Amino acid sequence: SLTALFELVKALLKILIITGITYWIISKYMPNILKLFGVDISYLAYNFKVLLKDFFLKLLVILAILGILDWVYNWWDVERRIKLTRHELREELKQTEGDPWIKARIRQRQREIARQRMLAEVPKADVVITNPTHYAVALKYELGKMPAPQVIAKGKNFLAQKIREIAEAHKIPIYHDPPLAQLLYEKVEVGEYIPEELYQVVAKVLAYIYTLKKKLGKTKETIFKENM
Repeated sequence: SLTALFELVKALLKILIITGITYWIISKYMPNILKLFGVDISYLAYNFKVLLKDFFLKLLVILAILGILDWVYNWWDVERRIKLTRHELREELKQTEGDPWIKARIRQRQREIARQRMLAEVPKADVVITNPTHYAVALKYELGKMPAPQVIAKGKNFLAQKIREIAEAHKIPIYHDPPLAQLLYEKVEVGEYIPEELYQVVAKVLAYIYTLKKKLGKTKETIFKENM
Protein backbone atom coordinates (compact mmCIF):
# COMPACT_ATOMS: atom_id res chain seq x y z
CA SER A 1 0.00 0.00 0.00
CA LEU A 2 1.00 3.65 -0.26
CA THR A 3 1.39 3.92 3.51
CA ALA A 4 3.81 0.97 3.66
CA LEU A 5 5.80 2.36 0.72
CA PHE A 6 6.01 5.76 2.37
CA GLU A 7 7.23 4.23 5.65
CA LEU A 8 9.91 2.29 3.72
CA VAL A 9 11.12 5.45 1.97
CA LYS A 10 11.14 7.31 5.30
CA ALA A 11 13.23 4.53 6.93
CA LEU A 12 15.72 4.56 4.04
CA LEU A 13 16.04 8.33 4.30
CA LYS A 14 16.75 8.01 8.03
CA ILE A 15 19.48 5.44 7.32
CA LEU A 16 21.03 7.66 4.63
CA ILE A 17 20.93 10.71 6.90
CA ILE A 18 22.45 8.86 9.86
CA THR A 19 25.11 7.27 7.61
CA GLY A 20 25.97 10.62 6.06
CA ILE A 21 26.20 12.38 9.41
CA THR A 22 28.30 9.54 10.85
CA TYR A 23 30.67 9.77 7.89
CA TRP A 24 30.91 13.54 8.33
CA ILE A 25 31.73 13.22 12.05
CA ILE A 26 34.33 10.51 11.44
CA SER A 27 35.91 12.56 8.64
CA LYS A 28 36.07 15.53 10.98
CA TYR A 29 37.84 13.56 13.73
CA MET A 30 40.00 11.37 11.49
CA PRO A 31 43.02 13.75 11.44
CA ASN A 32 43.03 13.83 15.25
CA ILE A 33 42.70 10.03 15.39
CA LEU A 34 45.69 9.56 13.04
CA LYS A 35 47.82 11.86 15.18
CA LEU A 36 47.27 9.57 18.16
CA PHE A 37 49.07 6.63 16.59
CA GLY A 38 52.61 6.26 17.94
CA VAL A 39 51.93 8.11 21.18
CA ASP A 40 51.88 6.69 24.67
CA ILE A 41 49.14 4.07 25.13
CA SER A 42 47.62 5.82 28.16
CA TYR A 43 47.50 9.13 26.33
CA LEU A 44 46.03 7.35 23.30
CA ALA A 45 43.33 5.71 25.40
CA TYR A 46 42.39 8.98 27.09
CA ASN A 47 42.14 10.97 23.86
CA PHE A 48 40.37 8.16 22.08
CA LYS A 49 37.82 8.07 24.91
CA VAL A 50 37.29 11.84 24.61
CA LEU A 51 36.84 11.56 20.85
CA LEU A 52 34.35 8.71 21.19
CA LYS A 53 32.38 10.57 23.85
CA ASP A 54 32.19 13.68 21.68
CA PHE A 55 31.30 11.55 18.65
CA PHE A 56 28.45 9.69 20.34
CA LEU A 57 27.16 12.86 22.02
CA LYS A 58 26.79 14.61 18.68
CA LEU A 59 25.30 11.47 17.15
CA LEU A 60 22.72 11.24 19.96
CA VAL A 61 21.77 14.90 19.50
CA ILE A 62 21.24 14.34 15.79
CA LEU A 63 19.23 11.17 16.44
CA ALA A 64 17.12 13.05 19.00
CA ILE A 65 16.40 15.79 16.46
CA LEU A 66 15.42 13.19 13.88
CA GLY A 67 13.21 11.46 16.47
CA ILE A 68 11.45 14.72 17.34
CA LEU A 69 10.91 15.51 13.65
CA ASP A 70 9.52 12.01 13.14
CA TRP A 71 7.19 12.39 16.15
CA VAL A 72 5.94 15.77 14.88
CA TYR A 73 5.27 14.28 11.46
CA ASN A 74 3.44 11.27 12.93
CA TRP A 75 1.30 13.56 15.12
CA TRP A 76 0.44 15.70 12.10
CA ASP A 77 -0.36 12.59 10.06
CA VAL A 78 -2.67 11.20 12.78
CA GLU A 79 -4.52 14.53 13.07
CA ARG A 80 -4.87 14.66 9.29
CA ARG A 81 -6.31 11.15 9.23
CA ILE A 82 -8.76 11.99 12.04
CA LYS A 83 -10.00 15.01 10.09
CA LEU A 84 -10.37 12.90 6.98
CA THR A 85 -12.22 10.24 8.96
CA ARG A 86 -14.63 12.83 10.37
CA HIS A 87 -15.22 14.22 6.90
CA GLU A 88 -15.82 10.74 5.51
CA LEU A 89 -18.21 10.03 8.41
CA ARG A 90 -20.19 13.18 7.65
CA GLU A 91 -20.34 12.24 3.99
CA GLU A 92 -21.46 8.72 4.89
CA LEU A 93 -24.17 10.10 7.18
CA LYS A 94 -25.35 12.34 4.35
CA GLN A 95 -25.60 9.33 2.07
CA THR A 96 -27.25 7.01 4.60
CA GLU A 97 -29.53 9.47 6.39
CA GLY A 98 -29.88 12.23 3.84
CA ASP A 99 -28.54 15.75 3.55
CA PRO A 100 -29.22 17.88 6.69
CA TRP A 101 -30.63 20.72 4.56
CA ILE A 102 -33.04 18.33 2.84
CA LYS A 103 -34.05 16.85 6.19
CA ALA A 104 -34.72 20.35 7.53
CA ARG A 105 -36.86 21.12 4.49
CA ILE A 106 -38.79 17.87 5.00
CA ARG A 107 -39.43 18.73 8.66
CA GLN A 108 -40.57 22.21 7.66
CA ARG A 109 -42.92 20.76 5.07
CA GLN A 110 -44.28 18.29 7.64
CA ARG A 111 -44.97 21.17 10.04
CA GLU A 112 -46.76 23.06 7.28
CA ILE A 113 -48.95 20.04 6.47
CA ALA A 114 -49.75 19.53 10.17
CA ARG A 115 -50.66 23.21 10.47
CA GLN A 116 -52.94 23.02 7.43
CA ARG A 117 -54.67 19.93 8.81
CA MET A 118 -55.15 21.67 12.14
CA LEU A 119 -56.65 24.77 10.52
CA ALA A 120 -59.00 22.51 8.54
CA GLU A 121 -60.47 21.37 11.88
CA VAL A 122 -61.41 24.90 13.02
CA PRO A 123 -64.84 24.88 11.26
CA LYS A 124 -65.77 21.87 13.43
CA ALA A 125 -65.20 23.81 16.67
CA ASP A 126 -67.97 24.78 19.09
CA VAL A 127 -66.08 27.86 20.23
CA VAL A 128 -62.77 29.67 19.74
CA ILE A 129 -61.36 31.22 22.90
CA THR A 130 -59.06 34.17 22.21
CA ASN A 131 -56.66 36.53 23.93
CA PRO A 132 -58.06 38.29 21.72
CA THR A 133 -55.13 38.66 19.26
CA HIS A 134 -52.13 36.83 20.73
CA TYR A 135 -53.71 33.43 21.44
CA ALA A 136 -56.55 31.44 19.93
CA VAL A 137 -57.74 27.98 20.98
CA ALA A 138 -60.53 26.10 19.20
CA LEU A 139 -62.56 23.71 21.36
CA LYS A 140 -64.92 20.94 20.37
CA TYR A 141 -67.19 18.91 22.64
CA GLU A 142 -69.66 16.16 21.79
CA LEU A 143 -71.74 15.14 24.78
CA GLY A 144 -71.71 11.38 25.30
CA LYS A 145 -68.92 10.87 22.76
CA MET A 146 -66.07 12.78 24.38
CA PRO A 147 -64.85 12.52 27.98
CA ALA A 148 -64.09 16.25 27.99
CA PRO A 149 -63.79 19.22 25.61
CA GLN A 150 -61.00 18.71 23.09
CA VAL A 151 -58.52 21.23 21.69
CA ILE A 152 -58.70 20.78 17.93
CA ALA A 153 -56.59 23.82 16.98
CA LYS A 154 -54.47 26.44 18.68
CA GLY A 155 -52.11 29.18 17.66
CA LYS A 156 -50.12 32.19 18.72
CA ASN A 157 -49.82 35.60 17.03
CA PHE A 158 -50.09 35.05 13.23
CA LEU A 159 -51.53 31.56 13.58
CA ALA A 160 -54.02 32.83 16.17
CA GLN A 161 -55.17 35.42 13.65
CA LYS A 162 -55.63 32.70 11.01
CA ILE A 163 -57.76 30.64 13.42
CA ARG A 164 -59.85 33.69 14.20
CA GLU A 165 -60.34 34.46 10.49
CA ILE A 166 -61.46 30.90 9.77
CA ALA A 167 -63.82 31.01 12.75
CA GLU A 168 -65.30 34.27 11.50
CA ALA A 169 -65.68 32.86 7.99
CA HIS A 170 -67.56 29.81 9.31
CA LYS A 171 -69.54 31.73 11.95
CA ILE A 172 -67.92 29.92 14.87
CA PRO A 173 -68.54 31.74 18.19
CA ILE A 174 -65.44 33.61 19.39
CA TYR A 175 -65.18 34.02 23.15
CA HIS A 176 -62.74 36.57 24.56
CA ASP A 177 -61.04 35.31 27.72
CA PRO A 178 -57.30 36.19 27.72
CA PRO A 179 -56.24 34.21 30.84
CA LEU A 180 -58.13 31.08 29.75
CA ALA A 181 -56.87 31.31 26.17
CA GLN A 182 -53.26 31.54 27.31
CA LEU A 183 -53.71 28.76 29.86
CA LEU A 184 -55.24 26.41 27.29
CA TYR A 185 -52.52 27.24 24.78
CA GLU A 186 -49.73 26.46 27.25
CA LYS A 187 -51.25 23.41 28.97
CA VAL A 188 -53.11 21.47 26.27
CA GLU A 189 -51.72 20.15 22.98
CA VAL A 190 -53.78 19.82 19.81
CA GLY A 191 -55.84 16.63 19.95
CA GLU A 192 -55.76 16.44 23.74
CA TYR A 193 -58.70 16.85 26.11
CA ILE A 194 -58.63 19.68 28.61
CA PRO A 195 -57.33 18.79 32.09
CA GLU A 196 -59.72 18.29 34.97
CA GLU A 197 -58.72 21.54 36.67
CA LEU A 198 -60.11 23.49 33.70
CA TYR A 199 -63.44 21.68 33.49
CA GLN A 200 -65.36 24.26 35.48
CA VAL A 201 -64.16 27.38 33.70
CA VAL A 202 -64.52 25.79 30.23
CA ALA A 203 -67.95 24.43 31.18
CA LYS A 204 -69.09 28.00 31.84
CA VAL A 205 -67.95 29.06 28.38
CA LEU A 206 -69.67 26.13 26.68
CA ALA A 207 -72.80 26.63 28.76
CA TYR A 208 -72.91 30.22 27.55
CA ILE A 209 -72.55 29.10 23.93
CA TYR A 210 -75.13 26.32 24.26
CA THR A 211 -77.57 28.71 25.93
CA LEU A 212 -77.34 30.94 22.89
CA LYS A 213 -77.89 27.97 20.61
CA LYS A 214 -81.06 27.01 22.44
CA LYS A 215 -82.61 30.42 22.06
CA LEU A 216 -85.58 30.37 19.79
CA GLY A 217 -84.72 31.24 16.22
CA LYS A 218 -81.01 31.45 16.81
CA THR A 219 -78.83 30.10 14.04
CA LYS A 220 -75.10 29.61 14.17
CA GLU A 221 -74.67 32.90 12.33
CA THR A 222 -76.86 34.79 14.79
CA ILE A 223 -74.97 33.36 17.77
CA PHE A 224 -71.72 34.44 16.15
CA LYS A 225 -72.93 38.01 15.67
CA GLU A 226 -74.23 38.33 19.24
CA ASN A 227 -71.02 36.91 20.75
CA MET A 228 -68.93 39.36 18.78
